[in-house]
Amino acid sequence: MAATQIAWLPMFPRPILAARVPRALLLILPLILFAACTPKLDWREFRADDGGFTVLMPQKPGQAERKFATPMGDVTMKLYSVRIDETVLGAGFADFAAPVDAHALDVMRDALVKSLGGKLASEKPVSSGGPQPLSGREIVVAGTLGAGEKAAPVELRARLYARDKRYYQVVLAGKQGGFEAGDADMFLNSFKPY
Repeated sequence: MAATQIAWLPMFPRPILAARVPRALLLILPLILFAACTPKLDWREFRADDGGFTVLMPQKPGQAERKFATPMGDVTMKLYSVRIDETVLGAGFADFAAPVDAHALDVMRDALVKSLGGKLASEKPVSSGGPQPLSGREIVVAGTLGAGEKAAPVELRARLYARDKRYYQVVLAGKQGGFEAGDADMFLNSFKPY
């Protein structure tokens, strides 16, 4: 029986799809819908056992260490990061010689602002998730990358936390508007110390 000749009970109208949509379109439609639902990012939990935290990452992160001087002494920052298009997502930690206090968070905030050559656009208190949540702060830094005609506005969102002598940093940086706000929130909210 052809698709246009389906017998229906009189109380139900004849289906429009069976009568008017070409069969090839019916075969392709599920593929189009499946492709539209496939996310661009494949978020998965990353566990940094050496840092004592988990965070969602859109792919397996690379690892880097950087030593630098601070008013509280020299430290080594260990950072796990990924690059998605023109955005960098990272989470890391550093161990200081003395407990990290509000002043130390101010110093680290100011270093992030200076590294971007920008201005602090906002700052607010936040708490991390996890079984041992931490109080911290979220900062937004607006800056410019490049010079002259090639200069582009960039934005950095970071969450800074401390526990005893350990400093934690969760950062998302890139072109303004270059990353979905929902994905950025999911990434920043996913940090959980343990």
